[in-house]
Amino acid sequence: MLELWWIRHGQSQWNVENRWQGHSDIPLSEEGEQQALRLRRSLSEVHFDAVYSSDLGRAVRTAELALPGIAPRRDGRLREVHFGEFEGLTRADMSPEQLERLKVWFQDPYAARVLGGESLSDVGERIRDWQSELASSGRIAIFTHGGVIRCHLWAAAGGGNPWRVQIDNCSTTCVRHGPAGAEVRWVNDTSFQE
Repeated sequence: MLELWWIRHGQSQWNVENRWQGHSDIPLSEEGEQQALRLRRSLSEVHFDAVYSSDLGRAVRTAELALPGIAPRRDGRLREVHFGEFEGLTRADMSPEQLERLKVWFQDPYAARVLGGESLSDVGERIRDWQSELASSGRIAIFTHGGVIRCHLWAAAGGGNPWRVQIDNCSTTCVRHGPAGAEVRWVNDTSFQE
Protein backbone atom coordinates (compact mmCIF):
# COMPACT_ATOMS: atom_id res chain seq x y z
CA MET A 1 0.00 0.00 0.00
CA LEU A 2 1.31 3.44 -0.99
CA GLU A 3 0.03 6.19 1.30
CA LEU A 4 0.46 9.74 0.01
CA TRP A 5 0.10 12.68 2.39
CA TRP A 6 -0.46 15.74 0.25
CA ILE A 7 0.36 18.89 2.24
CA ARG A 8 -0.35 22.35 0.92
CA HIS A 9 2.24 25.01 1.68
CA GLY A 10 1.59 27.59 4.38
CA GLN A 11 0.07 30.96 3.67
CA SER A 12 1.98 33.46 1.52
CA GLN A 13 1.32 37.18 1.24
CA TRP A 14 -0.14 36.57 -2.22
CA ASN A 15 -2.64 34.12 -0.64
CA VAL A 16 -3.71 36.94 1.67
CA GLU A 17 -4.09 39.30 -1.31
CA ASN A 18 -5.88 36.65 -3.44
CA ARG A 19 -3.21 36.89 -6.13
CA TRP A 20 -2.64 34.06 -8.58
CA GLN A 21 0.76 32.59 -7.66
CA GLY A 22 1.35 29.61 -9.89
CA HIS A 23 5.06 29.32 -10.67
CA SER A 24 5.87 32.68 -9.06
CA ASP A 25 8.24 31.97 -6.18
CA ILE A 26 6.50 33.81 -3.34
CA PRO A 27 7.76 33.18 0.24
CA LEU A 28 5.64 32.26 3.23
CA SER A 29 4.08 35.04 5.25
CA GLU A 30 4.69 35.15 9.00
CA GLU A 31 1.35 33.39 9.47
CA GLY A 32 2.42 30.76 6.93
CA GLU A 33 5.53 30.01 8.97
CA GLN A 34 3.39 29.71 12.12
CA GLN A 35 1.01 27.34 10.32
CA ALA A 36 3.95 25.10 9.38
CA LEU A 37 5.18 25.11 12.98
CA ARG A 38 1.71 24.08 14.20
CA LEU A 39 1.73 21.33 11.56
CA ARG A 40 5.07 20.14 12.98
CA ARG A 41 3.34 19.15 16.24
CA SER A 42 0.74 17.18 14.32
CA LEU A 43 3.32 15.32 12.23
CA SER A 44 5.81 14.65 15.04
CA GLU A 45 4.44 11.14 15.68
CA VAL A 46 4.09 10.18 12.00
CA HIS A 47 6.83 8.20 10.25
CA PHE A 48 7.39 9.00 6.58
CA ASP A 49 9.47 6.78 4.32
CA ALA A 50 10.22 9.74 2.04
CA VAL A 51 9.55 13.47 1.90
CA TYR A 52 9.10 15.36 -1.37
CA SER A 53 8.50 19.00 -2.13
CA SER A 54 7.79 21.29 -5.01
CA ASP A 55 10.93 23.23 -5.83
CA LEU A 56 9.18 26.55 -5.06
CA GLY A 57 10.30 28.25 -1.86
CA ARG A 58 6.92 28.35 -0.11
CA ALA A 59 6.58 24.55 -0.31
CA VAL A 60 10.22 23.87 0.58
CA ARG A 61 10.06 26.20 3.60
CA THR A 62 6.83 24.55 4.82
CA ALA A 63 8.54 21.14 4.62
CA GLU A 64 11.62 22.40 6.47
CA LEU A 65 9.53 23.84 9.30
CA ALA A 66 7.03 20.98 9.53
CA LEU A 67 9.55 18.14 9.34
CA PRO A 68 12.84 19.59 10.64
CA GLY A 69 15.96 17.56 10.05
CA ILE A 70 14.54 15.87 6.94
CA ALA A 71 15.65 17.48 3.70
CA PRO A 72 12.79 17.17 1.19
CA ARG A 73 13.53 15.88 -2.30
CA ARG A 74 12.68 18.88 -4.47
CA ASP A 75 10.90 18.16 -7.73
CA GLY A 76 9.65 20.73 -10.24
CA ARG A 77 6.88 18.38 -11.34
CA LEU A 78 5.17 19.12 -8.00
CA ARG A 79 4.89 22.85 -8.77
CA GLU A 80 1.58 24.67 -8.83
CA VAL A 81 -0.33 25.15 -12.08
CA HIS A 82 1.40 27.74 -14.26
CA PHE A 83 -1.22 30.51 -14.46
CA GLY A 84 0.48 32.34 -17.31
CA GLU A 85 -0.94 35.81 -17.87
CA PHE A 86 -2.83 35.68 -14.55
CA GLU A 87 0.23 35.28 -12.31
CA GLY A 88 0.56 38.14 -9.85
CA LEU A 89 -2.95 39.42 -10.58
CA THR A 90 -6.10 39.55 -8.50
CA ARG A 91 -9.50 39.43 -10.20
CA ALA A 92 -9.77 43.19 -9.62
CA ASP A 93 -6.56 43.65 -11.64
CA MET A 94 -7.87 41.76 -14.67
CA SER A 95 -9.21 43.38 -17.80
CA PRO A 96 -12.67 42.36 -19.08
CA GLU A 97 -10.94 40.20 -21.73
CA GLN A 98 -8.84 38.45 -19.09
CA LEU A 99 -11.91 37.85 -16.92
CA GLU A 100 -13.62 36.24 -19.91
CA ARG A 101 -10.58 34.00 -20.53
CA LEU A 102 -10.57 33.07 -16.84
CA LYS A 103 -14.26 32.14 -17.05
CA VAL A 104 -13.56 29.89 -20.05
CA TRP A 105 -10.66 28.26 -18.21
CA PHE A 106 -12.80 27.56 -15.11
CA GLN A 107 -15.49 25.92 -17.29
CA ASP A 108 -13.04 23.18 -18.32
CA PRO A 109 -9.62 23.66 -16.72
CA TYR A 110 -8.53 20.21 -17.91
CA ALA A 111 -8.87 21.10 -21.59
CA ALA A 112 -8.36 24.88 -21.59
CA ARG A 113 -4.94 26.44 -21.17
CA VAL A 114 -4.29 29.72 -19.48
CA LEU A 115 -2.58 32.09 -21.95
CA GLY A 116 1.12 31.41 -21.44
CA GLY A 117 0.36 28.74 -18.86
CA GLU A 118 -0.97 25.23 -18.34
CA SER A 119 -4.17 23.22 -18.29
CA LEU A 120 -4.92 20.89 -15.39
CA SER A 121 -4.33 18.00 -17.80
CA ASP A 122 -0.74 19.24 -18.12
CA VAL A 123 -0.41 19.27 -14.33
CA GLY A 124 -1.97 15.83 -14.03
CA GLU A 125 0.56 14.47 -16.50
CA ARG A 126 3.42 15.91 -14.42
CA ILE A 127 1.99 14.30 -11.26
CA ARG A 128 1.50 10.89 -12.90
CA ASP A 129 5.05 11.02 -14.23
CA TRP A 130 6.37 11.80 -10.73
CA GLN A 131 4.20 9.16 -9.06
CA SER A 132 5.28 6.47 -11.53
CA GLU A 133 8.79 6.67 -10.05
CA LEU A 134 7.66 5.93 -6.49
CA ALA A 135 7.88 2.57 -4.74
CA SER A 136 4.61 0.65 -4.56
CA SER A 137 4.43 0.87 -0.77
CA GLY A 138 5.29 3.23 2.07
CA ARG A 139 4.11 6.54 3.51
CA ILE A 140 5.23 9.66 1.67
CA ALA A 141 4.82 13.34 2.58
CA ILE A 142 4.45 15.70 -0.38
CA PHE A 143 4.67 19.45 0.27
CA THR A 144 3.03 21.10 -2.70
CA HIS A 145 0.22 23.38 -3.89
CA GLY A 146 -3.57 23.48 -3.98
CA GLY A 147 -3.90 22.89 -7.72
CA VAL A 148 -1.60 19.86 -7.60
CA ILE A 149 -3.55 18.32 -4.71
CA ARG A 150 -6.85 18.92 -6.50
CA CYS A 151 -5.51 17.26 -9.67
CA HIS A 152 -4.44 14.18 -7.72
CA LEU A 153 -7.81 13.99 -5.95
CA TRP A 154 -9.64 14.36 -9.26
CA ALA A 155 -7.64 11.45 -10.70
CA ALA A 156 -8.12 9.31 -7.56
CA ALA A 157 -11.85 9.98 -7.35
CA GLY A 158 -12.44 9.51 -11.07
CA GLY A 159 -13.62 12.94 -12.09
CA GLY A 160 -15.55 15.99 -11.04
CA ASN A 161 -14.78 19.68 -10.77
CA PRO A 162 -11.57 20.01 -8.75
CA TRP A 163 -12.23 23.64 -7.82
CA ARG A 164 -15.22 22.61 -5.70
CA VAL A 165 -12.81 20.99 -3.23
CA GLN A 166 -11.42 23.29 -0.56
CA ILE A 167 -7.67 22.89 0.05
CA ASP A 168 -6.57 25.30 2.79
CA ASN A 169 -3.04 26.47 3.45
CA CYS A 170 -1.03 23.89 5.39
CA SER A 171 -3.83 21.30 5.23
CA THR A 172 -3.22 17.57 4.83
CA THR A 173 -4.99 15.26 2.39
CA CYS A 174 -4.35 11.52 2.39
CA VAL A 175 -4.83 9.10 -0.51
CA ARG A 176 -3.90 5.41 -0.37
CA HIS A 177 -3.03 3.50 -3.54
CA GLY A 178 -3.18 -0.27 -3.70
CA PRO A 179 -4.12 -3.15 -6.00
CA ALA A 180 -7.83 -2.29 -5.75
CA GLY A 181 -7.25 1.35 -6.72
CA ALA A 182 -7.16 4.62 -4.82
CA GLU A 183 -8.84 5.30 -1.49
CA VAL A 184 -9.26 8.90 -0.35
CA ARG A 185 -8.74 8.77 3.42
CA TRP A 186 -9.28 12.46 4.23
CA VAL A 187 -9.26 15.84 2.54
CA ASN A 188 -8.22 19.30 3.79
CA ASP A 189 -7.49 18.41 7.43
CA THR A 190 -6.58 21.56 9.35
CA SER A 191 -7.58 20.30 12.82
CA PHE A 192 -4.00 20.79 14.07
CA GLN A 193 -4.39 24.55 13.51
CA GLU A 194 -7.07 24.82 16.23
